[in-house]
Amino acid sequence: MAMVLEEPVLVMQFMNDVKPPLVSICCLAYNHEKYIRDAVECFLMQKTNFPFEIIIHDDASTDNTPNIIREYEKKYPELFVCIYQKENIWSKGIRPSPNFVWPKARGKYIALCEGDDYWTDPYKLQKQVDFLEANPDYGIVHTDLDQLYIKSNKLITNFNKKAGYSIPQGYIFNQLLDPKKYIIKTPTAMIKRDLIHNYFDYDEIKDKNWPLGDLPLWLELSNYCKIGYLNESTATYRVLKNSASNIDSPRRRFEFHKKVFEVRYYYAKKYKVNIETMNYIQIHYFKTFLVDAFYLKDVKLSKLAMTKLRELNYKPRLKEWIIHYVTKGLMVYSHFIKKKRVKAIY
Repeated sequence: MAMVLEEPVLVMQFMNDVKPPLVSICCLAYNHEKYIRDAVECFLMQKTNFPFEIIIHDDASTDNTPNIIREYEKKYPELFVCIYQKENIWSKGIRPSPNFVWPKARGKYIALCEGDDYWTDPYKLQKQVDFLEANPDYGIVHTDLDQLYIKSNKLITNFNKKAGYSIPQGYIFNQLLDPKKYIIKTPTAMIKRDLIHNYFDYDEIKDKNWPLGDLPLWLELSNYCKIGYLNESTATYRVLKNSASNIDSPRRRFEFHKKVFEVRYYYAKKYKVNIETMNYIQIHYFKTFLVDAFYLKDVKLSKLAMTKLRELNYKPRLKEWIIHYVTKGLMVYSHFIKKKRVKAIY
């Protein structure tokens, strides 16, 4: 979706300024040639009364993404800090933000935006800095957003509001643990840089191979600061086909659900939440695994989910028993069809 952009207004006056940036915009890009211009242009259109820098990390894209980034870097060399990987580090289990991007950030605040998302409010950075400066006990502030579904080209504006989310503020660690509640969306977030450096120890979790990097960040930092929310849309989040949270493959969807469960369960144990919260998290995910088992025709997984639910003193409802028994039936039917096909071949 093309954006109609204004010319950058205030950012240019800081390009030769000796002052360090107040905000570091951190952007991760990989094969985003269709989208990266939208992201970069939305950075440039920000109207602020403070200097900022733009840090872009390209993870060895195989399309035209690096060349597009270089165009902007050449045009605004004082504004851009660009990192170009020769080999894809994500595939090697190395996460770009804690290893390459955040260490280069000079700003008091870090604003996040992936290369396939973009901001829509030219005053986004100014509003968030104003909030954090006025509320020093808050370390993160995020906003509402629009969601653009690429497959159907459907745009839902003010997504949180239309979904009926009641967004909590303050110390919200327990709310972030809740699988049914809203998760902070990356392109809307601004964070105090010192919080990341002082409290987010990436080495603690780097071997866990979690596919999502932001939920651990929110869960960890929410123990050390209040989190604020601005009830207005400032960004568009593109929901791409087979992205981490929008997966067609039943197997990959189950693996994603399992990893998200591991993240929440890990931080719940680390910060010693009460047994009711621990059980609530487990019950939600084992019910999710039951549905995953249905799509996978995996009787073993279905049995495991039902066993765990009963161990947690949860009484499965009729719908859940039906899913369980239908899964068993699908498995039997699948074996029967395979046998018929083998007989037909021989």
